[in-house]
Amino acid sequence: MSKEQTPAASSRRIPDFATRDEEAAWWDSHSISDYLDELQPVKVTFARNLSDPVAVRLNPWDRAEARRSKGSVPRRSSGCG
Repeated sequence: MSKEQTPAASSRRIPDFATRDEEAAWWDSHSISDYLDELQPVKVTFARNLSDPVAVRLNPWDRAEARRSKGSVPRRSSGCG
């Protein structure tokens, strides 16, 4: 009997999932190491520049604060300033 025909192999089959939440919950309770023989390598291509740049004008105080913060934009509540 081949490995695919054994009862243990059929009980370890990765199911089809209706939603990502269902799949996440299933993987939370299962170890991927138990399913390595069922995984297949895939070729992945990452696209560049998937979005357009956005220009943001900052007032002088925010611009100076962003420079002091090494490029991060400071977060202020809408009630400030």
